Amino acid sequence: MTINIALVTSEAFVLGCDSISSETDFFLRPLNCIETDAEGNFVLDADGRATARFTLDQIQQVVTNSFGNVTKMFSISRGGVEAAAVTSGLASIGGKTISALAEEFLLLPTPGETLAQVAAAFLAFVREQYLLAFGAAIPLKFQPALEFLIGGFESASRFPAAYRVRVKENTCVAVYEGGSTGLTWAAQSDGVERLIFGIDSQLKSQITFELNKALDDFYEASKLNAMRMLEELMTAAGLDELPAGVNTEFVGKPAVELPFKNCQLDIDFANLPLQDAVDFVSYLVNLQSGRAKFARGVATVGGRTHIGVITRNNKLRMLNEPELVHRNPGYSHDQ
Repeated sequence: MTINIALVTSEAFVLGCDSISSETDFFLRPLNCIETDAEGNFVLDADGRATARFTLDQIQQVVTNSFGNVTKMFSISRGGVEAAAVTSGLASIGGKTISALAEEFLLLPTPGETLAQVAAAFLAFVREQYLLAFGAAIPLKFQPALEFLIGGFESASRFPAAYRVRVKENTCVAVYEGGSTGLTWAAQSDGVERLIFGIDSQLKSQITFELNKALDDFYEASKLNAMRMLEELMTAAGLDELPAGVNTEFVGKPAVELPFKNCQLDIDFANLPLQDAVDFVSYLVNLQSGRAKFARGVATVGGRTHIGVITRNNKLRMLNEPELVHRNPGYSHDQ
């Protein structure tokens, strides 16, 4: 898990991410799947072994470990294009980290003169490695997710652009281009969504589902009740059938759209000063990191917050990045 943030203003492309990487594995709760007899006891064979039957949706992906100091932001600039990416999902493919694969990509011939061409070429390069590692060995449903937010400037454009690349789905979609501006994110982002929209997508889906279910139940109950009342009235009036011309059509179920958009923050992304843009992206990453730190369970977002900036005349600048240091010079055995 991770948090990736990409902000496009009229003058810059700003990236932000955390530095924790998580390891996950697939688990199944076996006690819920073991065959039992009529009395609820486990059915065992002659060797004392049980048989478990389960559906694939009962398999859960669980975080087993997390570690910090991971490089999730890197340059993929090629020729006249200044581009950078942040990654979420897989930390490595075939024993190579994603940032190491990005360095290999930079050694290839220039793929084009537009940001879209660079993003598409990077997708093709990473997907080739991805399919070698996972394509034949794992069913599509269980293949791991790998996503990139890619953006920057190209020589022919006065404005930055951003693309969302998903390796498993083999998609490269423009998020902001042609002068459009805004904010996008990837991976674990419920805290960011709640700040920006006033509600996160999971809660929104739950509310919408419960509302539609309540409306459906009420609509069906109302129809049954109306039919009951009509039958009782006909019986009381001694009628075997309704008089001609009586309209018994029910009013259609209303379509309700909740005003979620009214809670969205009103931010002028296009005209954010560069320092404000940097501060805003940093704040969003730290917000999500804070949720992960204090929530129960293994923290899957956190560590150092990394910020990168690309402007019209500058390549990717990583802000306030610490130098590698030798922190453990050894133990003294002097007498």
